[in-house]
Amino acid sequence: MHFRLKYRGFLTFCGIATLYIYYSMVQLTADVYYDDPYLQVKRNVVRDTGTNFTTIYNNGTNSSSDSTIVRKSLSPTIKIENCTTSQHEEEVFSCSNISNIKILKSLGHGVTKEVFLGVYDGEEVAVKMVTSKVQDVRKCLQRKKYWKEQDCYLLANYKLLKEMLFMQQLHHPNILKRIGYCVRNEKTSGHVDDHGVISVAELGSQFTPGKYRRTSWEQRMTTTIELLDLLDYFAHSPLGSLMMTDMKHTQFLVVNNRVKLGDMDDVTNDEQKCQTEKECYIDKINYGIKCVNGICKGINAKFNLHFFNSKIFSLILQSGTSASIADETRRALRGIKQPNSTALEIKQSLQQILVKYKS
Repeated sequence: MHFRLKYRGFLTFCGIATLYIYYSMVQLTADVYYDDPYLQVKRNVVRDTGTNFTTIYNNGTNSSSDSTIVRKSLSPTIKIENCTTSQHEEEVFSCSNISNIKILKSLGHGVTKEVFLGVYDGEEVAVKMVTSKVQDVRKCLQRKKYWKEQDCYLLANYKLLKEMLFMQQLHHPNILKRIGYCVRNEKTSGHVDDHGVISVAELGSQFTPGKYRRTSWEQRMTTTIELLDLLDYFAHSPLGSLMMTDMKHTQFLVVNNRVKLGDMDDVTNDEQKCQTEKECYIDKINYGIKCVNGICKGINAKFNLHFFNSKIFSLILQSGTSASIADETRRALRGIKQPNSTALEIKQSLQQILVKYKS
């Protein structure tokens, strides 16, 4: 019995050590990546979306005033600069000042983390922490197969660290902006002054397709084009082709009239394993994806496109325009079901429809 307890304690120690080693290695890799001038130039592309998006970065860096203001309106432009690059910018919050955030209330909790409404210097922010209320921790505590209760927080903390690192490496106007974090230890007090792993992000309101249909058709079409640009970015991201394995509209927030992905727990660059091509069907639909060397080659991009269409695009573009424009929009979205169609192609089709609508 004594040996078993020691063994479990060793495993717990190894789990915690792995988290910090993983975090440190990614940070070090990111630092080298950002400092390499060749890679900076290579990644400095401009995505022309053809709609009134906002310039996220000015020549690749934020001004000093931008780095101290959580919510700031940026001037509209036709191009998104550097939305496919990861900027090594100074963040607002770190362990040195994160305890100065005043927590007002809990905004809700899900599988891995609880989100709190915080205020700092008069600005509202979203504070994410793993607490005993989240589903992963509750289930572990109910099973009572842990060596010590703290073990039940390891997986959820790992997922929160993963999300923090994804937000650091992936930058796109439709990904929620992380504005700080603190990684102290594995403690889970629920208080910003000593909680182990804390992430701080810009604050948004919950996105629901039904409520979003009350906005103008032009706004809804613009949002669809923006999200298709996000999917095109996911298909060619610095981490490889990414898939949202459990896509739900609850993972999105509205920030300054822009729909942003705010929860990245289920984002992965793994492609689905298979033995037959039938295992590469998406929602029982054969998109012609081949099973190559035990993986569904190229499934990630099509998987995202399929579920974004069924759970967002087709719902928010249902009505609000002329019959002819509505017919063109439906035909464009039906193109998603074509085996070789891409997010970029669908985005370009909808851009042409939006131009016609505005003319």
